[in-house]
Amino acid sequence: MKHTKGYVFLIGVLLSSILLVSCDPGKSSSSSTTGTITGIVLDDHGKPLGNIHDNEVLVVALYCLDENSTIECLHKDFWDIDLDVLLDSICEINDSRDDCLLHLGKSAASVEIDGSYTITDVPPGEYGLVLIYKGTGFMGTSLKRDVDPVQASRVIKCDIETELIRK
Repeated sequence: MKHTKGYVFLIGVLLSSILLVSCDPGKSSSSSTTGTITGIVLDDHGKPLGNIHDNEVLVVALYCLDENSTIECLHKDFWDIDLDVLLDSICEINDSRDDCLLHLGKSAASVEIDGSYTITDVPPGEYGLVLIYKGTGFMGTSLKRDVDPVQASRVIKCDIETELIRK
């Protein structure tokens, strides 16, 4: 009987050790080395500008302030790209075409019905955000440069105010 109690105790210690190791907050994952940028796109009245029409495109993309950046983002020369070409070069995350400039879910995010957007896995650093929009009777881009620096394991909140009017 003493041997059985010893085995039960040993198994209990081993299970506790396994649980402690798997829950260790010190363990790093890919998400702990990157940050997140999230916010809401607002119309000219300060109300959420949601992506509610099938013929509309509302996308928020990372803009790299550093021209030597090696991550996927827009640079200052994006202004020279025709808007339709720019929109066509924003691909789904699993699209491996050579002409993809950005990928949704990586360095760009579609604006949701409630006006929100979230870009995850952003390496630490300083960025801007570009709102790209196209709908019936309107299209364009706007750049927001004053975004708080991204830090590992942090969520940066950045709302984007526009002058867009939806009728």
